[in-house]
Amino acid sequence: MSIIYSYPETTSVTDSDLFILSKHGTNKDTNTVKAENIKNYVIANSAGSWLTKEITITAAQLKDLVANPVEVLAAPGQGKSYNIIQIAWYMDYGTTNFDFPLTAPKLTYSDPTIAAQTYSIGTSSDLNNTSSYAALNNISYGDPLSPVSGPGDIGANVALSLIAGEDGAATPTDATTGDGNLYLSIAYKVLDISSSIKAY
Repeated sequence: MSIIYSYPETTSVTDSDLFILSKHGTNKDTNTVKAENIKNYVIANSAGSWLTKEITITAAQLKDLVANPVEVLAAPGQGKSYNIIQIAWYMDYGTTNFDFPLTAPKLTYSDPTIAAQTYSIGTSSDLNNTSSYAALNNISYGDPLSPVSGPGDIGANVALSLIAGEDGAATPTDATTGDGNLYLSIAYKVLDISSSIKAY
């Protein structure tokens, strides 16, 4: 006789929650898969839909970006790249404000050949605010008012990371004070770098 299990229902699902699935094939192997992977699979195969990624960057990480940039989006895989459309962020003020240098931390790719393509998340004065602060950046290539530097060079299988800002001598410099957390949300699409490439 079959055993029937009964589980309580939940309406709250996080990216790290696990689902059970049977792999297609002769063996029908049973595996667990994260909700994030299911979400990414569904959206990646639905034309025109966007993925989102949320990440919390702690005060300790924000004050150590020169030595340890924070990976925000992992490399998407061979022959794939990111198309980023929007960045939303919230700086949750603690008890002491940050003292970021002349330019604030920014998002950039790990491949040095396309490192000039960076995404601003705000000014130093925004991040050094003495109260909580939020902003929404819409990305538009070629628009001088858009928070992205230059045309959108595409690098295949390259991660996106938050790196340190720079002082007046263009030297990467960490903040030395501050105890708030930075909450980032990024809307993006994964592109296939091939003859079937599609803009969204």
